[in-house]
Amino acid sequence: MIIQCPACQSRYMVPSMKVGAGRHVRCKNCLHQWWHDPNANLNPLPKSFSETQPKSDMEKRLDALRQAAEQREVTSRDSLNINVEEKRIIKEDAAQRKSNPALGIFAAICFILMGLSGALVFLKEPILNAFPELQSLSSRSKQIEEKPAFWDQLAITNINRQMEEDGSNRMLIFKGEIVNNGQQEYLLPKVRVSLHDEQGNLLDYWKAAPEKSSLKPQEKTSWMVYFHNPDMSKISEFKTVLSK
Repeated sequence: MIIQCPACQSRYMVPSMKVGAGRHVRCKNCLHQWWHDPNANLNPLPKSFSETQPKSDMEKRLDALRQAAEQREVTSRDSLNINVEEKRIIKEDAAQRKSNPALGIFAAICFILMGLSGALVFLKEPILNAFPELQSLSSRSKQIEEKPAFWDQLAITNINRQMEEDGSNRMLIFKGEIVNNGQQEYLLPKVRVSLHDEQGNLLDYWKAAPEKSSLKPQEKTSWMVYFHNPDMSKISEFKTVLSK
């Protein structure tokens, strides 16, 4: 979001999560301090103004950036709430185990089973290497679970990327098309673009819905994905796939 100093009118770009519902801020230019309420000036525009003043392409892209930042803020806040809830459950569980030994034994058994499940995950690759026939079985079942069969009829084409800058903000933009090479109409999944480093480790990803929700045979539609202020020094490659 953009914060403007009421004393000297200096403007600053600040992540929404740092402001939250409101906080004290200080202007770096004139050192004026004030309480900033992000919802204080959110007055809706008259309908006539919005009809006569269409948004520019840059305003649309900035709106997309703000929505992405808000989405990530909600995700981060939900994750924090989940961590707090996990700590509360652990404390309550410890208190119950002290008052009820049988419950403590049951909890211990659950932890043991969880440990065995984790061990199976780590031992999966050695087991598949020792028994190749299981590997083909596993890959087939994974494809059945994760990828609907009709996705093979959909192709992602004409992928291009570009960097746009607006002051201190940078947007890495990916654009492309989805083509239906099948013989019938299909509902379209989302397009997932992921960024990776030189070792192939995932740095960031984002999903976007195509402009059309379905495609007839030989029909195509476009899609677009934004990344806000990516660290280009770490990005070595990107991958584009269909995703739920």
